[in-house]
Amino acid sequence: MQILEGEMTEIPVDGVTFQLMMAVGTAVIGSLQFGYNTGVINAPQKVAREEG
Repeated sequence: MQILEGEMTEIPVDGVTFQLMMAVGTAVIGSLQFGYNTGVINAPQKVAREEG
């Protein structure tokens, strides 16, 4: 692999940044909302099948 002129040769190690925490938090909240919504929709499935 060739190193191009102006390419970064070191990976910065800053730890956890605010932007990273916001991105992870957004992904987690979105996943929780999707899972909760799926569970709420599927909860009355047994009752709906008995009536239908």
